[in-house]
Amino acid sequence: MNIENCLLSKAEIPISHEVCFKVPIHPSLLHLKSRIEKTLAAQVFAETAISWYKDLTNYIKSLPEENQKEKEWIENVFLSSSPELFTFQDVQTLKIGWEDNTLTSENGFAYLLSISRNSGGSLYFNEKDGSCTEFLLPGRSKYLRFSEEKANSFAINPQDPQPLHKCYIYAHHNIEYFPGALFLRNWAVLYLNAAISSLNLKAHQKYYKQIFP
Repeated sequence: MNIENCLLSKAEIPISHEVCFKVPIHPSLLHLKSRIEKTLAAQVFAETAISWYKDLTNYIKSLPEENQKEKEWIENVFLSSSPELFTFQDVQTLKIGWEDNTLTSENGFAYLLSISRNSGGSLYFNEKDGSCTEFLLPGRSKYLRFSEEKANSFAINPQDPQPLHKCYIYAHHNIEYFPGALFLRNWAVLYLNAAISSLNLKAHQKYYKQIFP
């Protein structure tokens, strides 16, 4: 597995119309034989909060003058306190009330990333849900800016002769505002990269143990 073609960047997953984005899931993370640390999403939550705060601050700086009300709303509601977390009953929480709520599958994959059911939103994955697949459309998709090579690495079936490259994605639930969309996009990217990196490390460790027992 070429890890460079499996890692995601925020630039590859733009947010359109304030709340629209698609986060692809590499199929290797869904294999039952893959073993992912169940607390991995929680482990990157603090880093997510910091990157979100920085990105949201830069976002309001780029807003035109006619969006002054939106800027003031974001400053007063989301940026009025630092992105530092406090922990209560093993749940990390931002001062604005967003939490690191996750659910994991048998192999440890986080099929739910939720900051709030109502005021922030959630990302979820269900293989049987049609909302959890997307065509990558290399060079043509406004949601997934992948090269042909990278699109092929994320394809559910890389041998599929058609050029659309169908992949798995996280679906949305109750994402109504840009700040929530930004946080969930950043969290998903950090989590999926950490998960892929952990699998790649395990693969290398297994390989070296076979060569140097």
